[in-house]
Amino acid sequence: MTTTTTQKTSSQEFLWSALLHFAVDSDCNVDYLRGAKGGYVNAVCRAVATSDFTTRVFQALSERQLTLIDFSGVRRFTVSDPNENLSSEWIELSQKALVSGKVEFTEFQLYNEGSSYVQE
Repeated sequence: MTTTTTQKTSSQEFLWSALLHFAVDSDCNVDYLRGAKGGYVNAVCRAVATSDFTTRVFQALSERQLTLIDFSGVRRFTVSDPNENLSSEWIELSQKALVSGKVEFTEFQLYNEGSSYVQE
């Protein structure tokens, strides 16, 4: 999971982000996920600590009938730091997570046995 922190939202809460590898549950009834074996997605949300972040991400994946397999590349960043060279899409997703208070996801990169495709 690539974990990043950004823009402090309170004295103890930060915005966190991670790259997640997940499996799609066999009984998944989410249209855009159904039929895929697994995939990758970035997730962003507010959290107090890494454990809080992973708990929230695990719950958000479970709600979509997905199982967390792996995560990698943990790093910290600040949206307001010009040296971070963040894309406008990444900044927008981070701002959305700050406002909504929910786990926000980038586009789901899905794969099936021997093939891959992208769906949102």
